[in-house]
Amino acid sequence: MVLPVTFPQASLATAIGLSAAGIWMGTTPPNPSPDKVPATGDSIRWAVTVQQKYGNVLYLSLGAQALHHIALVLTYPDRIPKPLLRYAAVNGLNPGAVTWSKDTAIPIALVLAGASLRLLAYSGLGSNFTYGLAEPDQLKTTGLYRYIQHPSYTGSLTLAAGALGLWWRADGILSCFIPPKLFPVLKSLEPLMLGLALASVAAAAWRRVQDEEAMLHREFGKKWEDWHARTARFIPFIF
Repeated sequence: MVLPVTFPQASLATAIGLSAAGIWMGTTPPNPSPDKVPATGDSIRWAVTVQQKYGNVLYLSLGAQALHHIALVLTYPDRIPKPLLRYAAVNGLNPGAVTWSKDTAIPIALVLAGASLRLLAYSGLGSNFTYGLAEPDQLKTTGLYRYIQHPSYTGSLTLAAGALGLWWRADGILSCFIPPKLFPVLKSLEPLMLGLALASVAAAAWRRVQDEEAMLHREFGKKWEDWHARTARFIPFIF
């Protein structure tokens, strides 16, 4: 008896679904953001507005993308419907994007690790974790924060790197939607585009880190200075 779906296909499809769920959970605000901006400022407050206004649209797009990817995985290589394959029939679909390979395993691992860090940060800060920068009622220096000052931003960057690698490669699921005339151009620009996207996330995170540290220094003074001096910002014991 030949099973219609093999175990590797089923496990990869499950991992892709978990990755999409992890992104949703790791980027959904756990608490409402206050309207008041700290005296030290909040340079990326606009991101809160984008989340509030367009979050559902972005998550629907994420869900549709994940479902498309899962369908490709479950029907690869000989049963992919033409409407699902679309332009990839001409562009060429990278087999590594729809099977277990470094092109799927590494990005999925990054997404799940990043989402896990975000959720641990949510849990650690409790009601003090808000997307809009707000003055906390205490300086958290225990648990995860004993080793790292900004786990949520480390998680964000890790999650973003994984999501870009999983869904924004030209020869991955995007090859189904890129017109063949544009495909060679976009493929050649892929390293630059992915690099710029990740650099943008990193720049936004760094600006928020500076705002947050200024606020915490103002609120907690010497206590924050001591904790800041002995604790890594992003990677425990390293950086």
